[in-house]
Amino acid sequence: MKTRRQHVLKIRLSDSERAHFQSVFPRRALGTSLRALALGQPLPRRNEVADTKRDVTRQLARIGNNLNQIAHGINRAALTGERIDAVRIAVELAAIRAAMEALW
Repeated sequence: MKTRRQHVLKIRLSDSERAHFQSVFPRRALGTSLRALALGQPLPRRNEVADTKRDVTRQLARIGNNLNQIAHGINRAALTGERIDAVRIAVELAAIRAAMEALW
């Protein structure tokens, strides 16, 4: 059963202290690491797979956003009768494809 933590402890750090903490403890687990250290528990290990998964997900979200913007522009042009610049769209799609290939 998980322990429900209801209390928040705030501390003030200098820029150098914060940078030191961030270099010593895993990303996104600073509070957990400090609590474990203070309570004499083992420190959490860095989960490289989760970090990589998070980065890939973020990049895919950006790529998806670019595709949505292209689709929106094409749809808007079709509705208003604007001329569509197919060459520019092809260049954009090629860049998106290259970005996706770089992820794998």
